[in-house]
Amino acid sequence: MKIAEKRAVKEVRLSFTYFGDGSWDLNACKALGVNFVLVGDRVKHSQSIMNFEKQDEVLAYIGL
Repeated sequence: MKIAEKRAVKEVRLSFTYFGDGSWDLNACKALGVNFVLVGDRVKHSQSIMNFEKQDEVLAYIGL
């Protein structure tokens, strides 16, 4: 994630949200300081959605 961010944005640090479905996604986001939204119910997390059908819920987690 950090390599992709560096390649995409040279100067400014952007905040972004990662949508994932596993504990490895959650752990990586915690380690890197990335906002994480769990998709599904494999693990427990305060920000979670079952799928992308409720767009207002999805957008709320990314601040829109």
